[in-house]
Amino acid sequence: MNKNYFMKKIIRLTESDLSRIVRRVINESVVINNATFSVNGDGTVSITVDKKTAKIRFSKFYMDINVASLSKTSDGGCKVKSKNGTEKTLSKENVNSVINFVKGSSTEGSTGGVDMEKV
Repeated sequence: MNKNYFMKKIIRLTESDLSRIVRRVINESVVINNATFSVNGDGTVSITVDKKTAKIRFSKFYMDINVASLSKTSDGGCKVKSKNGTEKTLSKENVNSVINFVKGSSTEGSTGGVDMEKV
């Protein structure tokens, strides 16, 4: 069974456009300890583990942080970058507690928060 696929349209991209798209795709989701962290358009983060998904909002001084990107750190933690450029690193323990929150949630789509000041 040999299937042929043909492109119907050719799109020309500059090198900077392609780099921007690749960076965006890489930053949109991170897998840590079998949990997938994905940035949503509203600045929240969806975490999926064991077929359960929860939406997490990060906050600092009771004000929401709009997350722009996530990246995995070498020690198993997670670096959170906000849309205004501020960065905060969650330790491996903090990441695991967020994952355990999702695992322990009883309903699909549970919402929680992470206080960045205590991190």
